Amino acid sequence: MSLRPSHDGLRFFNRAPVVSSSQQPACLHLLTKQAFSFVTYRFYFHPLARFPGPWLGAFTDWYAAFYAWRGDLHTKDYEWHEKYGEIVRFGPNSLSFNTSKAVSDIYAVRANVRKSNGYASMSPSRYTPNTLTAISKNMHTFKRRILTQAFSDQNIKEMEGRIQQNISSFLDILATNTGSESEWSSPKDISQICDWLAFDVITDLSYGNDLDMLNSPQMRWFPSVVRKISQRSLILLHGLFQPSFIRMRLDLVLLSQKYREILAAARWTRSQAAARMEIGNNNEQKDIFNAMMNARDKKTGLQFTRKDLGLESMLLLVAGSDTTSTALSATLNYILHDSNMLAHLKSVIRMTFPTESSITTSSVLSSPDCAVLRACINEAMRLTPPAPNLLPRTVLSGGMEVDGIYILAGTTVGVSAYTIHRNKTYFYDPDSFEPERWLDDNVVNQQNMQTAFVPFSVGPRKCVAWRLAWAELNLTIARVLWRCEYNFKAGVTTAVNGPVIEFRPRIA
Repeated sequence: MSLRPSHDGLRFFNRAPVVSSSQQPACLHLLTKQAFSFVTYRFYFHPLARFPGPWLGAFTDWYAAFYAWRGDLHTKDYEWHEKYGEIVRFGPNSLSFNTSKAVSDIYAVRANVRKSNGYASMSPSRYTPNTLTAISKNMHTFKRRILTQAFSDQNIKEMEGRIQQNISSFLDILATNTGSESEWSSPKDISQICDWLAFDVITDLSYGNDLDMLNSPQMRWFPSVVRKISQRSLILLHGLFQPSFIRMRLDLVLLSQKYREILAAARWTRSQAAARMEIGNNNEQKDIFNAMMNARDKKTGLQFTRKDLGLESMLLLVAGSDTTSTALSATLNYILHDSNMLAHLKSVIRMTFPTESSITTSSVLSSPDCAVLRACINEAMRLTPPAPNLLPRTVLSGGMEVDGIYILAGTTVGVSAYTIHRNKTYFYDPDSFEPERWLDDNVVNQQNMQTAFVPFSVGPRKCVAWRLAWAELNLTIARVLWRCEYNFKAGVTTAVNGPVIEFRPRIA
């Protein structure tokens, strides 16, 4: 019996069309009628038809996915709210809100929502979610109870020495290529060096072995890979997630430009996780991995499995590097552009700390004099939030009220940090860098701002590593201001590229 494929079927299709020429007008009429009915329903009779928004968004999720691919979905969301108001329908079944009441309603512990299905596409494992991608509330709660222990204040304090070592390397890089203390360094793209620091810190703390980007160019391609993976996740999260799309691996098209580097990055993270597991539960190794291995869920008595440890450490690498780098680069960018604030900050830091070594997590976070530093970081994260896009939630059975409006089950809802951080209701002169707003003695104003300030998200899904990021930001900026002088060079000044700065050690 021959196993060669038969081509009889192909000959059949060549001989006879599926639809005869006489039937084609009727089929075309039927398709046109169905398309008209589909569009009419989504525009006029869909349950969300009463909410304003871009007309293409009412028709297809690909509209939001396009802007996610282009990288400006967060700014489009802001533009939509400026045009349409506090509630915007940006997808056939998706609503974006722009009020602090919506933040508390959607992201609260008892909110009748869950993470949208798109989060499942973000997991490195098809069958085992990590803390970020877990859609099940019970699964997420279990994982978070364990992970929270790894990021306790005590553990962060014990890891401070390793953070400080990386910051020292960062500062050494800034002032390289100087002939003497009075000469300026070569111009530096500060965002690029912030990338190196953030990735070195998180890999050092996650695996006990960093990427060494600050000292060697060998792995400096890594940040671009993480950004490409994040772009893919955002596209799938905001429009293109379909089970068949993932099953057929069509999502790999979104990664094609960096596919080889992504495979290399995956091999590196797997090898580092395996090597760290071989070291085992070593109390002398003060890093996040050790803390995760030691942590035990107080409710069930369970610990992370080896697979859990690998997935959570990979999550920390992706989520804890680019976001910290963005916040650090943005803060330095805004401070260096504000000469009055820069002069004031330098004076405060240098008067508060007699030596650079006296700048520690406890001293910089507790000092009343450093309130202005914390205000600058808050203001930078308000203008350039590390995670600017809407975090989608799916309304569960029974529906819910969001800011007094009943929303049906199955609807996707959320709030964009970038958009609400520019809402005039909560922030005066919202497009300006005004750290003084965070130093206002008016309690009502402070409470009003805090309800709309979500740089690390809020509620049970708030970034579990926010304390680590906060400590790293304060330590780094305080030490940069204590040690260095700056000379601004014209260059790109977005959160991802620039500013370009010349540095030199301070002249006492």
